[in-house]
Amino acid sequence: MKRLHLVLLFLTISPGASGEDIDWRQIATETDEPSYALEIIQVTPGSQAARLRLKSGDYFMQVGHQLVREFGLRRSGGEDRFFFVRKGGREEEAVVKGGVIGLRFREAHRPWLGYLRGEIGTSDPKWDDAVVKALELMREAPEEAIEEWEKAVTAGYQKDELSAFFDAYTKWRLGRIAPVQKAFDAILKEFEVIPFVYYVGLEDMAIAFHELDILRALHELDPDSSTLKEADIEKWEQISDEDSPASPVVLATIGKRHHKRITPELTLGDKEGTKGIVSPDFLIKNKPLGASPGHYRLSHLAHPDGITKLHLRMKFRIASFGNHSRNLSAARLRLYSKTGDDETIRISETMVEAPESGDSYLSFFPTGSTSRRRFRLPEISIPRLKSEKEDFGSAREDIPEDPQNLSDLITLDLVCDEKSVAVYCNRVALSDLPHPRNLKDLAVSFHVSGVAVVPESFDVWTLK
Repeated sequence: MKRLHLVLLFLTISPGASGEDIDWRQIATETDEPSYALEIIQVTPGSQAARLRLKSGDYFMQVGHQLVREFGLRRSGGEDRFFFVRKGGREEEAVVKGGVIGLRFREAHRPWLGYLRGEIGTSDPKWDDAVVKALELMREAPEEAIEEWEKAVTAGYQKDELSAFFDAYTKWRLGRIAPVQKAFDAILKEFEVIPFVYYVGLEDMAIAFHELDILRALHELDPDSSTLKEADIEKWEQISDEDSPASPVVLATIGKRHHKRITPELTLGDKEGTKGIVSPDFLIKNKPLGASPGHYRLSHLAHPDGITKLHLRMKFRIASFGNHSRNLSAARLRLYSKTGDDETIRISETMVEAPESGDSYLSFFPTGSTSRRRFRLPEISIPRLKSEKEDFGSAREDIPEDPQNLSDLITLDLVCDEKSVAVYCNRVALSDLPHPRNLKDLAVSFHVSGVAVVPESFDVWTLK
């Protein structure tokens, strides 16, 4: 059984360095640059980070006992150890006080460094180049990654825990059902302490494919590394039907379960306490919608007949009007339901974020959870719109519809059936987890703030 010499801190998602002339082996052997970390992109002047002389291109990995994965960098109080690596340097640590540390960051995902350090997989000069290339392409170009992996196999690479993980991960990124259990078993056979690149990847895939047993096992193996709360896992286990367990939703075949297209029948729902609510024409008739930074507009749609099983698909392009100091610039798709007690609850929320950097992020809350999960969308760039009307209030009418001024197409799928809610982005599974069985009167809302959204299509079908 392999022992992990250094507990890797976390898996994040960002573009690989394909095409760049970088000596990864030298970086792996002569520096402590992390395989999985948050890369600093901006330091606030006068902040704790500035006093540590941190700058863009450096990395941080851990604060106190908290592993860093989508971490807000706001301490509740007291002092903590802050672990970081300067670009091209060795790991350092310093004491930081409670409060804001003063960093903006993006996710850095370079698993090939862990491979070249001998922390995962089986290294050999005969196939190292092919494996490194495959790992670089694993998320953004899985088909090309598989071609590179086949070169490594031809050169003699044998099946191991990395090959099992790679197989599951690339199938997931290609929109197929992934053999998560097989990958979990192979990794657990090799490691007493699961490397974080495997841990978080397994957790992500288990959430995507309704693998509650794996979520439970991961949490018990290393609760400090889990991004899920114990209460969430217990809740999903309690409402799961052990006699008739749910199968993962297969998006490619969900059309066979369509019963009736109900998009034209949706009506403006009663969303008390909101401002800037708009008519259902935005979604139903695919009208552009926008709101200035710090303002928002909301389209809240319900069905008069109390539908509880549906498939929603929305295709849209997005651009940013800018950012606000407190309110996130984003487009949010939410699914609500009333329960048997007439309490309105949020079942699901998926959010496309447009940060100042011009990158794009996808956030979502697993069914009924308050734990947000966040991924970078490396293939989607959100352009910044320029207008003389920087503060036009809630409604924005200066929305260009030329695709050249907007992002690439984003497709969100939301499937609520009799047992679970599944969420997909660009046909990649994000979440498929149990929902309470006493749902009634489903409603959908689409909320924009600081962004312009130009929908291409919006369709809702009931399910057989």
